[in-house]
Amino acid sequence: MENSAFVLVQENQNVERKYFRKIVTFKSMLCRIKFICLLFILSSSMLMSQVTFNDFIKLSDRKLDEGAIAEAMKSAIKALEIAEKDKRCDQVVKSFLKIGRVHYRMSDKKLALKDWLHAEQMLDSCQIDSLKSKVYYHIGSLCSEINMYDSSLLYLNKAALTLKNTTRYTELSRLNSVLADFYMLRRVDLDEAEKHIIEAEKYAKLGGDPGWLSFATSKRAIFYSARHNYAEALKYWRIVLSQCEAGGDMEGTLSAMRNVAENLVMLSGQREAKDVYGRFIALKDSLFKAETASKVAEYETLYKTEKKERENKILQQENSLTQAKLQARNNTIIGLVIGILLIIALVAWRVSVMNLRKKEKELETSKAIQKEKERISRDLHDNVGGQLSYVLYSIDGINDQDAAKRSEIAISINSSVRNVISNLRETIWAISDESISVSDLSDKLKVYARAMFKNTETKLSFSEDIQNDLKLNSLLSLNAYRICQEIINNAFKHSKASELKIGIYCDKQLKLVISDNGIGFESAMDNEGYGISNITKRAEEVGITIELMSKPGKGTRYSLMV
Repeated sequence: MENSAFVLVQENQNVERKYFRKIVTFKSMLCRIKFICLLFILSSSMLMSQVTFNDFIKLSDRKLDEGAIAEAMKSAIKALEIAEKDKRCDQVVKSFLKIGRVHYRMSDKKLALKDWLHAEQMLDSCQIDSLKSKVYYHIGSLCSEINMYDSSLLYLNKAALTLKNTTRYTELSRLNSVLADFYMLRRVDLDEAEKHIIEAEKYAKLGGDPGWLSFATSKRAIFYSARHNYAEALKYWRIVLSQCEAGGDMEGTLSAMRNVAENLVMLSGQREAKDVYGRFIALKDSLFKAETASKVAEYETLYKTEKKERENKILQQENSLTQAKLQARNNTIIGLVIGILLIIALVAWRVSVMNLRKKEKELETSKAIQKEKERISRDLHDNVGGQLSYVLYSIDGINDQDAAKRSEIAISINSSVRNVISNLRETIWAISDESISVSDLSDKLKVYARAMFKNTETKLSFSEDIQNDLKLNSLLSLNAYRICQEIINNAFKHSKASELKIGIYCDKQLKLVISDNGIGFESAMDNEGYGISNITKRAEEVGITIELMSKPGKGTRYSLMV
């Protein structure tokens, strides 16, 4: 009975464990699903803000083409709100271009100019040429209309400079059309105007945009009206009318109809009818603008109110941030106090460590001095000792030779002694100063190479570019000099070269390049004759990197990187 009860309890515990595991698994799955959903919502909201901005810009254009001015302004303001929220400079500029366009359609040219000048102020932070050309074009066109001729020409030329050497044919066509207007209506230079009309028509055809082709054609019609050739003007206005109707351009269609009617009146000679028709259109436009202006003002007021509310929220957030900074500063002060106490506790330990390092440094200095002594001894032994041994050997046998041989030995001894003196001077030159400049090393190499090849037909050329006259320690400079000596000696003895080039370049590091156009070499056996092992040993001692390039018949090139 007790066993069965125990088994039952154990089974119940197993069931409870399984149930608990399922609950934990289910909760973890819920957490993952929530996290994925949160990421999806965040990414979707970021994507929607971009799409929404573009949608509002397109909607503003469409409403403006349909003649719904107030709705166009509403959409442009919505686009501006999104752009300011996302802090996108290019989108803010585009928004002010649209808002200015709406004000222009309402004939409020001062507000339009203000919007476009505001867009210009932001161009420096955008650095987008396509936006620059559009802003300059709008400002230049409007300045022409409000009789600011100098400013107009300035901005139109700036737009032309931005578009120079580009394939943005639509913008080039539009710009030349406006310049044609400028010379027809402002400067009354019809010849110059016709040049720009031809350019506008050419670029419109290249761009393949029917809308801008009709716009360029309208300038041709205005050109003939300015010449009082109303029959030709009527012909081109009818072409513009058919193009606008085919493209669904309501604004262009209305403008073309008005100009067709005006040219028909001019051809019939009924100028009074033209004046009455013009007054009718002006009155109609004024009534429409008054109604639209009230709606636009309402949308602008709403935008300013919402902007003010956003600024207040930002101010509240800044206040909260200031409080957080104050709290963080207090915590920092507490941390600094604790840190100072720790520093005081560590100062004594640091002093003892410094004393120990000082003793270690003294020991290292004595080792370095000993190493330097050994280096000088080795250099004297290698370069001076060998030469003196040869001199002693020659002196011992000088009396056993005939006169001719004695003369030859005397000359050889003389040469060896001179080499000993030269090597001593070079060693003393290298160790006499703590540091040697690159220019000193360069001069020394030039003197040595010229002396070596003085009585040969080998042509020497030097290339020197020392941007930074670095200082080299005596060990490094002596080894670099000896390596170069060895390379020059090899070229003299083995290369059979007609030309030897020595290049010295120094900016952040020193580079020495020695090359000849001689017979070159390839095999390891050849290398031994060139003393490569001695060069390599000296280079490794002071950390000089050597690159050797040589092929039979192709010459030899050494590059030393110090």
